[in-house]
Amino acid sequence: MPTMKLTDLHIRKLKPGPRTARYSDGHGLFLEITPQGSKLWKMAYRFDGKQKTLSFGKYPFVSLLRAREKCAEAKAQLYDGLDPREQEKAEAAVKVARPEHTFAKIAAELQEKRKKEGI
Repeated sequence: MPTMKLTDLHIRKLKPGPRTARYSDGHGLFLEITPQGSKLWKMAYRFDGKQKTLSFGKYPFVSLLRAREKCAEAKAQLYDGLDPREQEKAEAAVKVARPEHTFAKIAAELQEKRKKEGI
């Protein structure tokens, strides 16, 4: 039996129940609603024979359209033979390794600004 695609109106009307509930959008994408009321976008997939789950963020901060886009990007990585969760971890590690705003950089910018202002 085919699953019906979720709509924004349907998602907004969903209420939390006593247990965690999952509402499928198709292609592995689903919305998980916890008893506390959190609505989380997730994707179920299989990689190297293991069932895995990838999280995309909370609704409404991640819209239905954006969740579908992220799901399509993850599916493309799977077709290329890459684990989307491992790719996400690698990207996060690069961001942690090279922060954009280090203390030294901000201090140098502040010092330069004060020189220009004559303080």
